[in-house]
Amino acid sequence: MSTDNATLELAATVRELADLELPARITPDATLAIAWSRYARAHGRYDEAVDVLERSLRSGQWERPRLWSELVTLITHAGDHDRIRTLFLDAPKACHTHEAILRSVARSACICGAQDEGRALLRKAIIERHKRTTGTATRVRELPSRLRRQPADIEAAGKADRFVNEATHALKDLADALGGTDARLFLIGGTLLGHVRDGGFIGWDKDIDLGVFAWEADGPTLESACARHGAFSVRRLDLTSDRLRVNHTNGTMIDVFPHHRRADGRYVHDGAATRWVNDPFELTETTFAGVAVWQPADAEAYLAESYGPTWREPDPEFDAKFDKPNVEVTDQPYLDSLKYFGLLDALIKDNAAKQQRFARMLRELGEGAWVGRVIQ
Repeated sequence: MSTDNATLELAATVRELADLELPARITPDATLAIAWSRYARAHGRYDEAVDVLERSLRSGQWERPRLWSELVTLITHAGDHDRIRTLFLDAPKACHTHEAILRSVARSACICGAQDEGRALLRKAIIERHKRTTGTATRVRELPSRLRRQPADIEAAGKADRFVNEATHALKDLADALGGTDARLFLIGGTLLGHVRDGGFIGWDKDIDLGVFAWEADGPTLESACARHGAFSVRRLDLTSDRLRVNHTNGTMIDVFPHHRRADGRYVHDGAATRWVNDPFELTETTFAGVAVWQPADAEAYLAESYGPTWREPDPEFDAKFDKPNVEVTDQPYLDSLKYFGLLDALIKDNAAKQQRFARMLRELGEGAWVGRVIQ
């Protein structure tokens, strides 16, 4: 069965179950619980969306990381972390050393302002990742899969081709979904950079970055349009930002950043703990990946403002939160917590350069001995 057919069948099952208003004793497995939760959320039933995930966890599926990460996407106010913290404390001990679960609970804590708690969980996750990658038993266990693995360049090329195909499909669907609104989707960030500099997606891209003028379409308008289309799930990424994560059913992640006009006339769009400021710009139509979209009319000036004068030179280690010349910090404690996430992700991806960079950042925050044990 194709992925699209499987998705359609799952969606039909979810619609049938959700509309039946089944009693609380009915507990779906993780895959169905997530689909059910997304369906409930798309129809404004947030309590049901949360409840079905919690029931699935408490039914014994504690070690299913996607249930935890999905629960975090439903946070709407700071008090929501109390529920996730309680679940984590009630979970079996195996969850307390599970790297992906630790990461999700830490994200919940940091989103809700509990930075010290989030960092403690991230230290634990980083140390667990370090133990996994340095233990003799782990290296022996992973040896057969490493021997079967394709050469890195072939594997990377295959992933890049797959991403381009899926991202193109997702972008076309999003353009269709918003066709009935006043929103003009325009390329920003790494997606615009790839379009202008490379003629397509950047080789290491893993998502699509789009902007929209907030005075043309607000968040609820975008969310309802995507919900009607049926190929997307939409969520807010932070409590202090109105950016949206739009996930396509094929796995493509699209970040949509509403752009606002400040009192000084400049345009601003928010991230997790930062915002980026640009001089006002007009839009012009363009075609990207075969899809009609928009871009800043003077794209080169926009890129120079966002990436500096060397924007034409590829830099795989560039990080928009820390390196863009037009960035402004809006929440320093949260930004500092993101450095812990950065080290964890660098360890997961085995990126030595980023490991050294984020280890240095953490040492500057006063983290010493344990960082030295993890990163030499």
